Amino acid sequence: MTFGEAYKLLRLSKGFTLKEAAKDIISVSFLSKFERNESEITVANLLALLERLNTSIEEFLAMNEYSMPFKELVSKIKNAFENNNIQMLTKLYNKEIENYNINNIPFHYYNAVMIKGLIMGIDSTKATLSKEEKNAINDYLFAVEYIGTYEIALFGNSYRSLEYPMIMSMTKEIARKVNLEQKSEYLQKEYIRILLNTAIAAFEHQQKNDFSEILMILKHSLNEVSFYFEKVKFLYLKGVYELKYGDKHKGRKLVNDSLNIMELLGDEKMKINHEIYLHEKLNFHL
Repeated sequence: MTFGEAYKLLRLSKGFTLKEAAKDIISVSFLSKFERNESEITVANLLALLERLNTSIEEFLAMNEYSMPFKELVSKIKNAFENNNIQMLTKLYNKEIENYNINNIPFHYYNAVMIKGLIMGIDSTKATLSKEEKNAINDYLFAVEYIGTYEIALFGNSYRSLEYPMIMSMTKEIARKVNLEQKSEYLQKEYIRILLNTAIAAFEHQQKNDFSEILMILKHSLNEVSFYFEKVKFLYLKGVYELKYGDKHKGRKLVNDSLNIMELLGDEKMKINHEIYLHEKLNFHL
């Protein structure tokens, strides 16, 4: 049974119409497509729909014979990653794949891809994402209407193994759909870090227009938050852009300003690493 089919059964058993269940969460047509297994849905929207039916995620997952409640799974993944426990992550990955093969529920598959991305983050020799897995992430992010913590985590944890064109297209799609004002501080920060990493990727692939576009998105996004490290990094990348493509005098000033802030904040190691990067990528010396 798919998530959509299970939700429809639950909705009908509770006496809710499509319109009543979907109101102020998603469109009626989108909910109908989800129930018919014709469209994906985000975790955030699923949680909201279940809350309207006074049903917990644990109860809902149990209807699908889900072997491990979602919150417990997340806790286990987080604990394993923080302790560099590849063996545990591999076990969790295999379990999600097993669940997917049994139930054909897409979230099992996405969870497995996310776990594999975390394994790669610990040791890139231990795992790699297949073309099918990469395309699954891409298709999911383009299909959903709403970007939440789950979507950011899915993309962020798979980021290292994706080719540049896919990274850029996914980042732009997420930027188009995300609404920072409605997000937690954690999600805001993770989203902005994705933008920063994508800006660096654009620079290293010598894609001037992409670099400029992501910097514009970053500028707008950073106006809505007060994350000092991310703003210093943005200042640094603006300087890198000018040194590479624009006014070298302006670029030198921006870079120096960002490095001086790093020094004032007491992060000498970060300053040195950014100086080395400038030397290696642009043959730039202070």
